[in-house]
Amino acid sequence: MTDTTKNLWFIDAWAVLDGYAFASRRPPKSIDAEVIFFVAPPYFEPEPVASLATALAATRGHFQEGFRDAEGAEIGFATLDQVIEAIRRGYRAGGLDLGGGGLAVPSPAEPLEPAGGAGFIHPSELVDNEMRKTWTELRSELTSTATGVEHENRLQQWLVPLLERAMLQLVPKFVGYAAVGMLVRLARTTHGRSAATREVCAWIDKARALGVDVWVSLQNPPSVSASVVGAATGFGWPTPQLAALPGEVLQFLGSPLHQSDNAQVSDVDLLFNVPIADVFQAGSAASRYPMVPTLGHLMAAATADRRYVHTVESAHQIVPLLVLALLQVPDAALPHPAFPPRSGTSEGHDLASRAASWLARALPSASLHGHPAEEALHALTFHLLRGDHDDEGDDGTPARPIAPNLPPGGPSRPDFSAVPSRTGVRHVPTPVRLG
Repeated sequence: MTDTTKNLWFIDAWAVLDGYAFASRRPPKSIDAEVIFFVAPPYFEPEPVASLATALAATRGHFQEGFRDAEGAEIGFATLDQVIEAIRRGYRAGGLDLGGGGLAVPSPAEPLEPAGGAGFIHPSELVDNEMRKTWTELRSELTSTATGVEHENRLQQWLVPLLERAMLQLVPKFVGYAAVGMLVRLARTTHGRSAATREVCAWIDKARALGVDVWVSLQNPPSVSASVVGAATGFGWPTPQLAALPGEVLQFLGSPLHQSDNAQVSDVDLLFNVPIADVFQAGSAASRYPMVPTLGHLMAAATADRRYVHTVESAHQIVPLLVLALLQVPDAALPHPAFPPRSGTSEGHDLASRAASWLARALPSASLHGHPAEEALHALTFHLLRGDHDDEGDDGTPARPIAPNLPPGGPSRPDFSAVPSRTGVRHVPTPVRLG
């Protein structure tokens, strides 16, 4: 990758989580640059800079000085596109560090169904042969080193049928699990109950817009069910914890009157409150990815760290990503309630196509395959998911160099001395938005 016959691209100053960086094409250990660019969100379009002095001055503030290995040597990039890919993905990882500190992660819900108990259906049991074949083709494409428009088109080609099949049972199963987790958390909440109720209502409304009905039964004991709109069967969860809620709350959750109240819940806030049940987490006991607690965390982790999709081993484990993609379809493009996106309908196919298009573009490309930046981004994502915040650099002093030395796959607790350090106050309000 390192061609000594021509100059490489080097990052001169980098505010990793903020997505700001200066990069230049020059010899290593030199300030004699051919060209200098500044890159920033949301579009990450390189803007020419007249002097390298501007980049060097940035390191006196919240920018870390360059991108270096453990010995302090600069790490070069073959193309400007590789530089932009690294900067963009570091910014996406910043979604795990919203507000300049660790996110308030929802407490894991207790098991919602007794494993192996009567009526328990593991999501893997809902994967039919057609889905397995589609997943095999999709996983091959997800883990390939291909890049470019043709690769994105192939991803979309396999994502569309997988989404359409998942909408039948796996998406309602995920939606129901998430609703139960949010409701149980609400039942145990003593402070902020109004906000938590709005979030649950917003999730139920989003689900209905995607063709999934969620119902809260007022019978004793209370229960929650989820099914495709108009379907005669679905999934149910006995939820005795809801008996602790006032009866008015349960009645309100099933009423269309709550819909006008949900405008107070932003899309970003909602994503960070929709939990991902353990049965949908990526990987196995031998190669488990760190716990990704919510869809908001998933958006940041999966679009920053390419190894996330490498740990997804079966079709049901990609369902959280499929649901995340469905939620990115603009409200104006969603089917009218009179024409729910059922399987086999044009509305269902159009919804799946739009979601597949977003996901194919949002996932990291393989352009950094084999480059030290890929390893460093993986370590950074682990670092933020585990909440190991040191906040170095927040006081405006230069951030320390990084050395991407995390071994492939990562230990159970990686060495984060090689991780890009946190770089000061967030300059943009919603870092999980993609450029």
